[in-house]
Amino acid sequence: MTERLIYKKSYLLLLTLFLFGFTLIGCDKTPKEKDTIPPLLTVYETTIKIRIGEPLDLMQGVTGLDNVEGDITNRITIDQSNFNPNQPGTYTVIYYLVDKDGNSATPVTRTIIIIGDQQIEDYQLYTEEIAGEKLPQAQNCFPGAWYHKVVSSKDYWRGIVGVITLPTYTLDEARFQNGRYLDNPSIYMGGNAGSESDAGLSLSLAQLKNGSISTYSMVYRPFWRYITTINKDEGGYSEHNGEYAVSCTGNNCYGNWHYKNTEYYYLPGDTIKMMVYSPKENYLQLVIDVISVSTIPEVVNLRKTNGWNDPKSFISPMFYSGGHGRTPAEFKRVNAIDQVANEGKPAQATAAVVENAVWKEAYLLRNISGQMYRVPFVTSRQYRLSCPSTDAFVITATDQQTLMGGETVSILPRRKEN
Repeated sequence: MTERLIYKKSYLLLLTLFLFGFTLIGCDKTPKEKDTIPPLLTVYETTIKIRIGEPLDLMQGVTGLDNVEGDITNRITIDQSNFNPNQPGTYTVIYYLVDKDGNSATPVTRTIIIIGDQQIEDYQLYTEEIAGEKLPQAQNCFPGAWYHKVVSSKDYWRGIVGVITLPTYTLDEARFQNGRYLDNPSIYMGGNAGSESDAGLSLSLAQLKNGSISTYSMVYRPFWRYITTINKDEGGYSEHNGEYAVSCTGNNCYGNWHYKNTEYYYLPGDTIKMMVYSPKENYLQLVIDVISVSTIPEVVNLRKTNGWNDPKSFISPMFYSGGHGRTPAEFKRVNAIDQVANEGKPAQATAAVVENAVWKEAYLLRNISGQMYRVPFVTSRQYRLSCPSTDAFVITATDQQTLMGGETVSILPRRKEN
């Protein structure tokens, strides 16, 4: 009985103290100080590049934090009134954030660049003198083919880009052996920061309307070749998701895209922009944009008859080419009639011709004061070789072509014999 009485008194005491404390709290009329600290609005990646059709979440990488409320990302609003994801261009969207006490974060802008089918960025043109620029050095012809080569100095160049209308060609029927022509037209670019790398277009086999493969080369298709002891990327189509194959003989590697993709068949009269550049240290990459599609009747009919897709822009995998992007390098553009199994041997006489490869313009790429520029690949920056004899070439240029590093090249080996 005594214990129950003590427990009851203790309970009443605790209840009294709790009610007294609650009363004191309720009687506190001191107003809370209003929060005046603005929230923090953060936008990761203030510039984004995407292609038309690619998904884009405007809230990706965007956060809002407040000193009182914590995470208030869900209160962020976006002004995207001038943004059109279906139209190539450069757009600005603005992010806003206000907390519950009316404090506004500093607005943050994000630039969104919508890219069309074109892959090659139009770097700003640089025409001023480049301090310390090196001059090109003389080079020798290498036997084995008929080719016209224009090469730069070995300097801090990062790539080469040019616009060309692809040439017509006629092959030598007398040099058709074992199911193939022994002459093979090609148009390519390349770089050398210690070892030679080439990439561009070579006349290749094609898939015909009935699904069979042509018995001889008839379309220009992308290729890339390079010399390396590491990171060879060697393997067949199955090792590269059915897209491309790379074969290596020792340190010499050769890659080409699968013939099934007819949108990467380029033909005489097509005008393309071609670039070989270093996207990261020790690597090169080939990029092709289509400027216009050929209207040559025979070409139009060839595409239609075989059901080939219209040509589209192309980008190769990056391939290893040691030194590029970090050491001096030279770059080149080449028009050639390559000859089967003839490397290192005298160029063979042929009636094959490749006519009217029109380089409208050509530029070297260079990082100047932290920004990439295109620099006209003009005569003062060129060493020129027409091998094995200048007599086998017809080379002309308009004033505009000369100003922008271009020219028109025809290869006519029979001229040397006449």
